Amino acid sequence: MAIKKHRVGVFSRDGEDNYLWLISLLRRPMFRSVVEDVFSVYISDKSPAFQRALTKCTFAILYHTERRGRLNITNVTDSLYDQQLEDLSTHLGRENVVVLLDDLNDGSDNTRRRILQDQPLVDTCACELVLISEVDKKSSDSNGRDVRWSQASGSQQLQDQDNSLHKKMRKVMDIMSRSLKNTADVRYSDETASDYTDEGQGRGRYSMKSTSVYSSDPDPQLLPASDWDSIPDAKKSTEGQKGPKKTGKKLFEGSKISDANVFWITGGLIVILTIVFIVILCLTV
Repeated sequence: MAIKKHRVGVFSRDGEDNYLWLISLLRRPMFRSVVEDVFSVYISDKSPAFQRALTKCTFAILYHTERRGRLNITNVTDSLYDQQLEDLSTHLGRENVVVLLDDLNDGSDNTRRRILQDQPLVDTCACELVLISEVDKKSSDSNGRDVRWSQASGSQQLQDQDNSLHKKMRKVMDIMSRSLKNTADVRYSDETASDYTDEGQGRGRYSMKSTSVYSSDPDPQLLPASDWDSIPDAKKSTEGQKGPKKTGKKLFEGSKISDANVFWITGGLIVILTIVFIVILCLTV
């Protein structure tokens, strides 16, 4: 089933206080077009909450903070999220999973490349790795529970930092938007395929959009009247089914009767009329 907006789950072994700023941002107008709801999921080895949450969300952000001391997500000693990351990717699809690492001392591209090289499961199971440094959040008036974009930072450096955080979160929003579109395309493809059986004969719903999928012309009878104008001669074909008056000439022109058949039919009629005339003449004599 296609979804109009995402239900976003923020999954982590860290306390919610660490990423309340993230939840706050996901609920702001910037994300309103792609996010329906946001909820946090605490990951515990003994808690079934993780599996239940998988059925409730359509998009997942795996959150981890460097304040724990290490960026041990996957593929390393004492990694924290090997199984959970794989489960998220399997259940939601890689395009609906983002890994976000917070409170980094260095959030540069070099750090990002190193993490992806050392922990390849991140790239295998998630479509994006987002690094948020402490510097990124300095200009955004963050107190751990909320983030507000600064209207005018006091220096060019702070403005650049603000733009950096905004740019990274904008990228997350674009990923959500793209996955919504892909989900809608998949649903459309599945529906058009399921609506056609028995060598392409229509069964049930039909959409104008599905004409690009099938090479045969659409049946006007299966389309709502509002869509007929977009199909050449659709109205004309249905008028023919209502039985409009036709002349003899048009009858032959519109049918598939060959010239030879017309000749034999005409000849047969003449012969019959001749026999009838002779019989009538004999009776009168």
